[in-house]
Amino acid sequence: MKLLMLCSALLIVMGCSRNEGPVSSSDQGALFGIYFLKDSSITEYQANQVAIDQLGLKDAPWLREEGIEFYDFSSHCIYLKGQKADYFEHHSKFYMFEAGSRSRPFVVVANHQRCYVGAFHSGLLSSAPSGPYMDEMDVGYYPVDVMHISKAWTSEVDVRKDSRIQDALNILGLYHGGISVHLDAVTIIENSDTSTVEYGFRVTNEDRDRLVVIDPDKMGTELFHYYTNGVVLHGNGVIVQSTYKKVTSPTVTCDPRWLTELQPNESISRTVTLRGYSKIAPGIYTCSFTFADPVEVEKGNRYVSGGRVWLGKVESNGVEVTAQ
Repeated sequence: MKLLMLCSALLIVMGCSRNEGPVSSSDQGALFGIYFLKDSSITEYQANQVAIDQLGLKDAPWLREEGIEFYDFSSHCIYLKGQKADYFEHHSKFYMFEAGSRSRPFVVVANHQRCYVGAFHSGLLSSAPSGPYMDEMDVGYYPVDVMHISKAWTSEVDVRKDSRIQDALNILGLYHGGISVHLDAVTIIENSDTSTVEYGFRVTNEDRDRLVVIDPDKMGTELFHYYTNGVVLHGNGVIVQSTYKKVTSPTVTCDPRWLTELQPNESISRTVTLRGYSKIAPGIYTCSFTFADPVEVEKGNRYVSGGRVWLGKVESNGVEVTAQ
């Protein structure tokens, strides 16, 4: 089996070695682009077995700077000038990739340098994506003008944050910083069969625009948890998270009463108390959480009180907590 895998990788290298530069010389004007491979039969797994510069790319990108309105570097949402239907054949609300597109790799190129390999991913695949990916459910559930690139499941390094991509987007005027979330502290305030955890965090607007985000103080902890899933504890070989969810979920369109507007560089600090955790065994745990806003906000509803509703999700830093 190992010999077969080695031979497959060697064939890919031999088949792609004629591509000497990062991109075709006929497309030097693309400072940012997402390229498919010339050989459409190569899978994501095979593409990751060889050096990225050895992959043969199509002469023209699938998506390039001219089709992008801006790129949110915090959520890795790509806002298009047109619609996803221009890029995904038969796009619909409940889009499913065609069989040949699942695990199809792509290469993100910035300022004529190859940054990382990503792929189309489907829940119908038996394997997890090995790198960043576009999920077929995201294609359907994000607005018609927004693409989303998800982080790799297992990698500790988020290659989507490559500084070369940020530099190229800045040159093009497409870079938007979005938001950052800093987890300040986590406290276990009750440890029983239905434990309760309290966590404090700060949300900062690092964008050039005024941004509007879900505010747990206005929305209520239980509804807020519907979007964030609460802080997660990792330690002692286990993962502990709240199982509590409100029976009635929030509506798809944001209720303006739930939102807080942030000026550029402005921060808000919030504390959330959340029940529904199982008994937490003694030990030291690393905690983090994902701050999320609704994504099904179409362009016509995206501006509230002079600010733009931020779409997507962003991970916090990690902090430690000790369970007694």
